[in-house]
Amino acid sequence: MGGKEIIRVNVRVISATNKNIYDLVRQGRFREDLLYRINVITVTLPPLRERREDIPILIDFFLDRIAKRGSDKKKTLDRETFHLLYQYDWPGNIRELENEVERLSALSGERIEANLLSANILSRGKKSTPALEGKTLKEIVARTVEDVEMQVIQVTLIDNNWKKAKTAEILGISRPTLDSKIEKYRLSREGALVLGVASGGGNGGADGDGEEDDGFPPGGRAGGDGAAEEGGGIEGGGGASQQEEEHSTSGEADAGDGEAGIRD
Repeated sequence: MGGKEIIRVNVRVISATNKNIYDLVRQGRFREDLLYRINVITVTLPPLRERREDIPILIDFFLDRIAKRGSDKKKTLDRETFHLLYQYDWPGNIRELENEVERLSALSGERIEANLLSANILSRGKKSTPALEGKTLKEIVARTVEDVEMQVIQVTLIDNNWKKAKTAEILGISRPTLDSKIEKYRLSREGALVLGVASGGGNGGADGDGEEDDGFPPGGRAGGDGAAEEGGGIEGGGGASQQEEEHSTSGEADAGDGEAGIRD
């Protein structure tokens, strides 16, 4: 600042905000020229309530980390606890989920039961009417039907040790339809392990239709490249470290060897 010589530097700027940056520009609270300088690639991370399929993976990651930190056996959830955590909207996003799992782990034995959940999670779990959140009746009904469908398929798979042919027969749907729904909801055998439910040994056995059932959706394993811990857990790499809904932008700028962040 104030120098007469040009000093050339090379850095990458990664900035993040949980606000609508374009609204701030229109309100004159953020410089428009700065936005267009840094806004090269934008990554939008939806809130946790809009990507509930990540909840089992995150729970497993936090339980695994807690167990390793204390050199203890990894704890598991009973089915009711998992369903209540899954249905909760998590207004505090991943940070709130992380704190809840930490609290449950501190208060529980080897198996985490629903009576230990925070009062706000228990109270919302008892409500029969979903939050409207400005959605139309058609959207609310569609989301509710999908949630119920996913839970029924998941529980039926667990009860039948992930035998897909038998599960399809019980549900009254074809095997291809079941495979499609497993892929749609990103269900996997590891989703049973976080509940502490044994769903058959190893990578699965033969299906009732003679095909080998590996317990994973068509197209591969869900949850990352990590290895499943013995005694329960979802395979996952722990890449779920985002703490809140964020709109991130990154770009190249001429400014020093290092990183700089701009946070609203």
